[in-house]
Amino acid sequence: THSNSPDAPFAISFWFDLVNTGSGTQTLLTKPSEYTVQVKDDDIEFTLFTNGSNHTKIVAANQIDTEWTNVIVTYDGTLDLTASVTPRKIYINGAAATTSTGSTGTYSGMNGSANNLIIGADDASGTNNFNGQIADVVMITGSELSAAQALEFYAGGRSFDVATHSRYADVLAWWKMGDDQDLASGSGAVQDLSLIHISEP
Repeated sequence: THSNSPDAPFAISFWFDLVNTGSGTQTLLTKPSEYTVQVKDDDIEFTLFTNGSNHTKIVAANQIDTEWTNVIVTYDGTLDLTASVTPRKIYINGAAATTSTGSTGTYSGMNGSANNLIIGADDASGTNNFNGQIADVVMITGSELSAAQALEFYAGGRSFDVATHSRYADVLAWWKMGDDQDLASGSGAVQDLSLIHISEP
C-alpha cells in the first residue's frame, strides 16, 4: 500500500471475443463493492468502489470490436489526487488506450470486502452477463504492469503460458478459461474453467 491510500496495486488481463458491441453493459470481472471491469457497448470501464455512493472509474471509449481482444487494466494503488492524475491505465492489444476519468462522491480506497470474485457477470444469477468468449484471466499483485509487461501478455496470445511472464512471481490468481478449446473448431464455449494458480499477495 501507499502512504496516501489503503489500496494495493494490481493488474488484470483478459482475452475475450465479444459477440455484439451494442449489447449494453457486460461484466468481464467483478469483486462486488470493490472493483469491476465491464464492456459497455464498445467502451471498456474500470471502476473502483469505496461503497455504492463513492466510486471512481476510467473509460476507454469506442475501443472494442467483435474479435479476439486483449485488455489489461492496471492500478498503482494510489488515490486520484488531482484531475490530471490517474493511477489507473487500460491497455488494449498491447497499447495504452486514451481514457477519461469520472467519479461519484469521494473515492477513499477499497473497503477490503470478503465478497467472491466473479468472472463473466455481476452475480451468480447472471446480471450483466458477458455475451461472448473469455480466454485466460490473470490477476497480478505487487505492482502495476508497465507498458512493456502489458505488451508481453498481448504478444503471447490468448493461450500464453502465464508461468513464463516476467512478472509471474507477482501473480495472485490465474484461471484457464477453455482457451485450448477456443483455439479449435466448434462452438468455442468455455469448457474447462479451472483455477491454475492462486497465492496470497
